[in-house]
Amino acid sequence: MKGVLIINFSFKEELLVEQPKLCVLTTMKFCNGNAYLTSQAYLYFLRNGYEFVKEPKDADYVIINTCVFDSAREKIARDTIDSILMNSPKLKKLIIIGCFATAYKNDYQNNERVIKIAIKESYRIDEMFKRNVAFDNVLVGTPLHDFMDEEFGFADHYYLKISDGCINNCSYCIIKKAKGFVYSKPIDAAMKELNDVLNKGIKKILLLSDDCASYGKDIGVDFADLLNEIMSFKSSYEFELSFNYFHPTNFLNLYSKINKDIFSNITSLNIPIQTTSKRILKLMNRNYDPEEVFKKMMEIKKINPSIYLITHILYSFPSETREEIKDTFRAKDYFDRVMYFCYADKEGTKSAKLENKISKEEKVFRSQMVLDKDKKHDNIVLAYHFKPNASLAEIVGIE
Repeated sequence: MKGVLIINFSFKEELLVEQPKLCVLTTMKFCNGNAYLTSQAYLYFLRNGYEFVKEPKDADYVIINTCVFDSAREKIARDTIDSILMNSPKLKKLIIIGCFATAYKNDYQNNERVIKIAIKESYRIDEMFKRNVAFDNVLVGTPLHDFMDEEFGFADHYYLKISDGCINNCSYCIIKKAKGFVYSKPIDAAMKELNDVLNKGIKKILLLSDDCASYGKDIGVDFADLLNEIMSFKSSYEFELSFNYFHPTNFLNLYSKINKDIFSNITSLNIPIQTTSKRILKLMNRNYDPEEVFKKMMEIKKINPSIYLITHILYSFPSETREEIKDTFRAKDYFDRVMYFCYADKEGTKSAKLENKISKEEKVFRSQMVLDKDKKHDNIVLAYHFKPNASLAEIVGIE
């Protein structure tokens, strides 16, 4: 089973088996943060001296990392959890980590075989297992290929994790509920790690964060401060930076403070505008002017023509019209890659309570609109999970 590793190790006395077999797996490879956390869990046991076997069927304990970014990923997580519980009669405990464990705290609470460890509760893993290296002290570097999609992720980059969580309150997003307010690595710690990495000759760095623009708001600094510190390395090292997410509101607020020379070292930048409709943006609780974002993209392209600019579009948001989604196709003129995601209600979000929901039939129609654009423009991509012989409704997560 690809992406699954089994580990032999010793629990403390209070656990159920002295030398249980443990399986570490992920439900989603299309997420940089997920790949990092799953690899961190695996490396934690490796560096604490535990041995590996291959088959999950004999596991006494399973650790599963989860993703709930959208309805399709949440369904994969639930189906995988249910399958493990149903088909593993000798399983003592299923330990759920990642976003599902925090966002859906009440799920599986009556199942005695399930333990959920929230994003900021990694200390509980240290309390459960004998170890010499603490979980939070495990630096991943590049996530293990078994736990990431090499085409989607940054398989040749060092992942420098700078923060978890965010400061935003987008009406449709479950990540804030799952990860909470931003928790940042201090600038001096980030710079020390970066210096160590560059001294080893590593040149490609991904600054890993749920929202780079939220960085530092909990410790009295901001992302521009970090970037300007990184600038001090330009005279001594050759390196390339990539960012996975940069919220447009905070991007615009920080733009004037950022030393523009840093953009010549940036190879990839993801700024998810979601829509060009100001009306829909207001419903999303994302208050910025897309035209200002487009202007900044053109400025950055002048500084560094080779930079790869990415954006996300969330279509079929409640009350969105066909004309609004058609207008949003303009994003292809400013970004090198436009990834379209079909909206679905998420439990616990404000958008789930909005009226004028888009029907399933209309979502299928609009998904086909995106596919038609996809065929005409190489930079437009309908983001979905491949399922053999699946309908369009299934592959975009509508069913």
